[in-house]
Amino acid sequence: MIQLKDIYSICIDKKFPLAVYQYPGDNQFQYIIQLSNLKKLNDGEDITSMKGFAFVPFNQPYPLPSYVIEPDIMNRDRSYDSSILQLLNQSKALTPDAYVSDIPYMASQEEYSDHVTEIITHIKNGKFQKAILSRTLIEKRPDFLNHTDLFLKMCKRYHSSFISMVYIPGYSTWIGASPELLFSQFNKQITLVSLAGTQVRRTGNLTRIVWDEKEKMEQSIVTDYFTNLFSEFNILNYDRNGPYTVEAGDMVHLKTTFTLPEDKMNGHTDEFIKRLHPTPAVWGQPKTDALNIITTLEKYHREHYTGYLGPVNINGRTDLYVNLRTLKAVDDKIIIYVGSGITEGSNPLNEWEETCMKAQTVLSIIHSF
Repeated sequence: MIQLKDIYSICIDKKFPLAVYQYPGDNQFQYIIQLSNLKKLNDGEDITSMKGFAFVPFNQPYPLPSYVIEPDIMNRDRSYDSSILQLLNQSKALTPDAYVSDIPYMASQEEYSDHVTEIITHIKNGKFQKAILSRTLIEKRPDFLNHTDLFLKMCKRYHSSFISMVYIPGYSTWIGASPELLFSQFNKQITLVSLAGTQVRRTGNLTRIVWDEKEKMEQSIVTDYFTNLFSEFNILNYDRNGPYTVEAGDMVHLKTTFTLPEDKMNGHTDEFIKRLHPTPAVWGQPKTDALNIITTLEKYHREHYTGYLGPVNINGRTDLYVNLRTLKAVDDKIIIYVGSGITEGSNPLNEWEETCMKAQTVLSIIHSF
């Protein structure tokens, strides 16, 4: 039987766009391959009317394209055979647009902590309620390590997360284990998740986890953002569950879930998603003021980190996840992206340590080979 690395190798060689993903709790991954060049989506295009795998960047003053990888080939890991390799080998190689993927700036602990202190000062002065400050870690990729090895080990270790590997020809490969569902549409029902507040999991009994006021405030800001958006779209009846504690690898988060019938969107689903993302869980609140400080302090471009990704209209469902706990592979480098939510009650050392904990999601996989 052929292996994922065989498919990935041909896609790299022939420049075929590829998305591989595994749902939380599943034991099989799925993959989508496009045999033609990707089309960059325009702002006005309705992503919910398309079919494929969405890959959308974080929205900041550094425009990067959004894509939907079309399913010319679509299958599950235990159902493919050599005919797929034959089809890939017989298909004409592509010549995609090239994009220079730079090695981003990497902040030190002292600099990151100073920036957290500066954000706290702005919050106390009433500039905004919350801002998410992110940073990068840069690792050299071992020569023997294949990207598919990272993906497959993430599938085994982080069973409660959405695992993905996305190859965009001319750009890079992104691999991640996201704990955060942004938007789901299935069986005529829509599900949305507010996920904010993080700590190390120190017990297997989630009911014994104690949350401090800072973490509760983080969750409250994001949840209020959702309820306000519902009001703007005149969505008055929905079910709300939470906040409650959920696990994501070695960490736990506070989570609130919203569910509603899809007809409550009144045909405005795409517009709702565009307004929904990015949420205060990855940006801040209010958005404009938080964005100004983020772009000033971070000193690098997030690109597709804290964007969203996932299958659209595949097998009758759409599931979009925030691109978190993620890495980007550039040549012999692995770039890891992490962040933390800063509120008035934040402590600079604690915020640094939170980013270190989140980085372990990826680092522990790399260092296990």
